[in-house]
Amino acid sequence: MNSPTTPGAYADRHIDCQFALEDCFVAVMEEAQKAGWTPSDAAAAIIDLADNYVLKLLANDETMAQISRALSFRLGG
Repeated sequence: MNSPTTPGAYADRHIDCQFALEDCFVAVMEEAQKAGWTPSDAAAAIIDLADNYVLKLLANDETMAQISRALSFRLGG
């Protein structure tokens, strides 16, 4: 899999990531179809998995922020 072309944010980072993941995505879709899932079934499942992953990341960030605020308050900061 290709890495980002430069470290940090850049204009085409999102597109570059899509290109980097495309072969893996196609392979997963093909495996799902071989197992008997329709392309729509597999695509919808991947969308839901991605959405749930983002929600997890956001929840983890919020938890860490709450911990930081609690520690700051407890330490008098």
